[in-house]
Amino acid sequence: MDILKEGKNFQVLIRENISEVLKPNSYKLIFDNSRENQQISKNWVFKLVYKGEKTIEIYNDDWRDYTEYFNVSVDGKEMFYVKINEYENLTKAFKELKLKIQKIL
Repeated sequence: MDILKEGKNFQVLIRENISEVLKPNSYKLIFDNSRENQQISKNWVFKLVYKGEKTIEIYNDDWRDYTEYFNVSVDGKEMFYVKINEYENLTKAFKELKLKIQKIL
């Protein structure tokens, strides 16, 4: 598994599909690093922030190292992470991420 490539593919999967879980629960996307100036290296780190009853952040710690870890924080407190290379494929990793987020809603 090319972890950098899979990490990028997982980011796309999250961006395209996580709203199906959050929007019905009145969460709105308030930050997406891909919409920020990409000439500034700090904006290369994957991060989505949704605001509703709580603030939910989905992010990587770094854009170069540990890109297989996708962390989820609620109101600034890290709740869990999904390590994509522990799953048979990205679909299963995303399903786990989605289930864990549903539990904290």
